[in-house]
Amino acid sequence: MDKVRVVLTALIIRLLFAPFFAHIWDVNTIQVSLYYFYQHGINIYEYVYNVSMWLQTSTNLSLYYEGYAYLPHYLLMNVPLYSLYLTLGGDPLPIKNVFDPSHPLKVAFSADIHIFLLIIKLPIILSDAIVVWLLYKISRKLAWIYALSPYSVFISAVWGMFDSLIALLLLVTVLLLRDRRFFEAGIAYSLSLIKLYTAYAFPVVIAEVWRGGKAKGFIRFVLGALVAQTPTIYFFTKNPTAFLLTTLLFHGERSGGGITPLNILWLIFNIEFNVTFSKLVSAILVGVWSVITLYVVKKGVSIEKAIAISMITGLFLGKLVNEQYLLSVYPLLLITTSETHKLEKYPLIFALLNSTPIYFALPLLASFPNYQSILMLWHKIIVSEEILFLRHVTLFIIGTLMLFRMVDLLIALLSKP
Repeated sequence: MDKVRVVLTALIIRLLFAPFFAHIWDVNTIQVSLYYFYQHGINIYEYVYNVSMWLQTSTNLSLYYEGYAYLPHYLLMNVPLYSLYLTLGGDPLPIKNVFDPSHPLKVAFSADIHIFLLIIKLPIILSDAIVVWLLYKISRKLAWIYALSPYSVFISAVWGMFDSLIALLLLVTVLLLRDRRFFEAGIAYSLSLIKLYTAYAFPVVIAEVWRGGKAKGFIRFVLGALVAQTPTIYFFTKNPTAFLLTTLLFHGERSGGGITPLNILWLIFNIEFNVTFSKLVSAILVGVWSVITLYVVKKGVSIEKAIAISMITGLFLGKLVNEQYLLSVYPLLLITTSETHKLEKYPLIFALLNSTPIYFALPLLASFPNYQSILMLWHKIIVSEEILFLRHVTLFIIGTLMLFRMVDLLIALLSKP
C-alpha cells in the first residue's frame, strides 16, 4: 500500500504544477514540431535544417536554430497525445509569437494552453512515476526522495523537459542488464539515446553486456538496439544531411555555458571565439572521459555506478551543462551514493536565476488582467545593467561550485570499491 501511496504522491504533485508552468522556448519547440509533423506532414529535421541555413545566410555566422534536435522517438510518442488534444478542440498552436530570443515580450497564449501543457507533459510525469515505482523495489527511502525531489518536480512538471524519460530508460537498462536480458536492455538503452548525451555511457554498457553475455549477449543487445532505432533509420534515410546537422552538428557547434564556469562566455559577444574555445574544452573533455571510462571498465564496478561515473564525467565536466542534465542520472546516483539529494540545489537555483520564475509562470500570469504590465516591468528589471551583472556573477559562482561538487563526487565514486 505504501508503494501506491508514494507513486500517487509523485503523480499528484506533478499534475498540480503541469498545467500552469513551462519553459516557453522548449515546450514551444515540441508544439511546433508536432504541428508541422502531424498537421502538415513536414519532416521536422528538414524544417530545423532550413531555418538554420536561413540564419547562417542572413548573418554570415555559424548560427543554428535551436529547434527539435533529438532522435524522433519523443516526437512520435507525443503524436497520439497531440491528436487527442486536437480532438478535444484544442488550438494547434496554443503558444504564440515565439520566434527569437525576444519572445518573452511578445509571447501570447490561447485559452487551451493549460490543457495542452497537462496533456503534453503526461509522458514526462508518468516516467517520473515509474521511476518512483522501480526505486521502491530497491529502497522505500529512495522512492520517497525522488517523488518529493523539488528538482525532479521542477524539470518535469514546471519546465516540461523530458529528462525523466531518459532517467527511466537508463534505470531500466541497468535492471535488465542485471537480469541478463540483453535484447530488452538493448531496446531500453537505445531509446535513451533520444538525448544523445547517453552515448557517454555506451562503453560501460557494452563492457557489461560482454562481461555477462559474451558474443551471444552482445548480438542480442545489438539486435534490440537496432529494433529501437527503426524510426531514426527512417528519418536519416529521408534526408541524411538535415538529420545529421540537426541532431549531431548542432550540438558539436554550440558554445559553452550552463552550470559551468564556461558560462562566462555569455559575456563575450563573439560567437566564433566562443565556439572555437568550446571545441577546445570539448577535446580536453573527451580525453578525460576516455581515461576515466577505461578505468571504470577495467575495474569492473557495478553497472549503475559505471553509468553514473561515465555520464557525470561526460556531462558535468563538459562545455555545456544544462540544468536538466542531472535528472538523467539522478535515480542511478540515488542507488549509488547517499549524497545525491544534496546536488539538486545547484541546477534548481541556476535555472530560477537564469530564466527567472516569471518566465516559467507566463502561462499562469497570462490570465491576469495586467499581464502586459507584468511583462514590461519584469523585462525592464532583468535587462538593467546592474541586474545583468549580478546575475552573471551569481551564475558563474553557481557553475563553479557545481563543477567542484561534481569533481568531488567523481573522486568519491572512483575511490569506493
